[in-house]
Amino acid sequence: MSRTEKILEFMRQEPGRSWSASEVSVHLDCAPNQAADAMRRMLKEGHLLRVDAGVYCLASRFERPAEATPEQESPPVPPQVTPEARDAFLGVMQTIGHPVHGTVIVARLRRSVPDFDLTHLGAVAAELRADGKIVRHSDGKYALPAWGKR
Repeated sequence: MSRTEKILEFMRQEPGRSWSASEVSVHLDCAPNQAADAMRRMLKEGHLLRVDAGVYCLASRFERPAEATPEQESPPVPPQVTPEARDAFLGVMQTIGHPVHGTVIVARLRRSVPDFDLTHLGAVAAELRADGKIVRHSDGKYALPAWGKR
């Protein structure tokens, strides 16, 4: 079985979830750069969609089933951004004190915010960026405004 097939099989176990290359590499017992290369290839082939820097979800997650008509279909519901998630996100940023990669934030928030995943990360980060509480630092990292952008 090819690495692509293994990744697809693994990601289909939780089709609504987004995955980073490092998370996939742990489950497939390969180096993170090997998983990242395979996932970038899969993105070009149309198997995956890019959610954030280094974070992908199955493209089939957004495909319309053949039997569905536009009237039957409802648009995807964005994740709810709760005040608890916003506060927890900012708490992680302030505790760490330097630019942090999104996967680290998710790992920390999963302890305190139930069902927090990379999809929620994007929604919370977008709100906090709009409010000026955080900035996009570089390549998947977020920072407090004092650190600035790169």
